Amino acid sequence: MSGRIITGQNPPSAKPCAEAVVEKANYLQRPKLYYFDLYGRGEPIRMLLNHARVDFEDKRLSNAEFAELRENGTLPSGQVPLWEDEEGRQVN
Repeated sequence: MSGRIITGQNPPSAKPCAEAVVEKANYLQRPKLYYFDLYGRGEPIRMLLNHARVDFEDKRLSNAEFAELRENGTLPSGQVPLWEDEEGRQVN
């Protein structure tokens, strides 16, 4: 029976489709754009993302929040704008 697929039955280790989709949705988050709450280098990025109807989290930083992110190493080069995709990869 090896290599044979029986229709209508799931192997014991397989998860139903709905559970797998929910699990993936919990793993992936909305992408984030980090920039100050002002017009500058981040604004053209915001406009492009909004025009393309990309669902993203717009993290508008105060000076205190920026300093905190810079100190704790969240910003890879210590600068913004910073784009963080659904899988946590960062680009700036």
